[in-house]
Amino acid sequence: LTALHRALFEAQFAVTQLPTGEILPPVVIKKSSGNKALDEAVERAILKSSLLPKPKNPKDFERTLGISYKPFDE
Repeated sequence: LTALHRALFEAQFAVTQLPTGEILPPVVIKKSSGNKALDEAVERAILKSSLLPKPKNPKDFERTLGISYKPFDE
C-alpha cells in the first residue's frame, strides 16, 4: 500500500484516564479517519480496553493519552 492509502484510514484520539487505569468517557476524536463507522468502532474499542495497565513508576502516569489508529501500520 502507498503512504496515501495508509493515511486514508488513520485516526487520532485523546482519552482521559484515572490513576486506576479506568478510561473516562468521552473519547475525543482529534483526527477522523473520514469514515464515521470506523471512528465509532475504534472509540468503542478504546472504551472496552479500560482498565489500562498502570505504569511501574507512578510518576510516569499521564492523565491524558493520545491514541493513534493506523490499520496499515508497518
